[in-house]
Amino acid sequence: MASEIQSYFVGIYIVLFCCIPITSSFLLDDRKVNCPNPASHCLNETYNMVFENLGCLGCQTGCQPGYIMTANPRYFVSGNGTDGSYTYEGLAIPRSKNVSEPQWLCFAGTTCPFGYFLSKIGSFDSCAYCGEGCMTCQSYDNCDNCVLGYWVTHNTGTSVSASTCTNSGVLCPQPRDGWHCKHQVYARAVVGCSGCVICEDGYLPTSNPNYRRSADKVTSTYSYMGLQIPGSIDITEGRYTCIKGNTCPAGFSNVTRNGLQLCE
Repeated sequence: MASEIQSYFVGIYIVLFCCIPITSSFLLDDRKVNCPNPASHCLNETYNMVFENLGCLGCQTGCQPGYIMTANPRYFVSGNGTDGSYTYEGLAIPRSKNVSEPQWLCFAGTTCPFGYFLSKIGSFDSCAYCGEGCMTCQSYDNCDNCVLGYWVTHNTGTSVSASTCTNSGVLCPQPRDGWHCKHQVYARAVVGCSGCVICEDGYLPTSNPNYRRSADKVTSTYSYMGLQIPGSIDITEGRYTCIKGNTCPAGFSNVTRNGLQLCE
């Protein structure tokens, strides 16, 4: 998937905008149906439809004033089982595309959120994806800082150097109400489950007092899915969790760290 996304960002201007008259004609002549979950706040609805072999393109021609065009990484499907295609409303869609996710979304504001960098699609400002687990970057797969649970890995073994975010491959135990996080939440040896500080809209990253066990419940070091965890840390409790609301709960104060608003 990474090579596909990278090729997409490198070539999208040439394919979709340099040759826009041909591309538009091809797409508009093709059969299309409504997206199952259409993007909102598009400048127009021309591509906010499902197209054969492409899926739902969303806000590909920009956003309404006050919104910025943002790539949706969930449009791409990774892992096994992405060969071939499936059918949606009579249209063939590659298994590497999720028809339920528009390729381009419109986010409120004029700056890119964490995990994205400012780019251009034709004449439109856009937010391009940094890569899985990345918090800040200057370009795709050249990450400066990773989110909790990931760490930066420098790859110089190819002709193109890259700094990507690596994880342990061991997901944290799922909370009863879900994580409400914008990325996967992974555990790490020694630190356990750091949880999430980049939450879904309407949720605030909040310090979890249950992350560390009380003195009377501390055990010896234990293993979780092959990771060694200190007995003072409860692997089932994330260090930060996403709490619903726009203000910190009682007993917590709002703290800014590295541009992130946290409830401590």
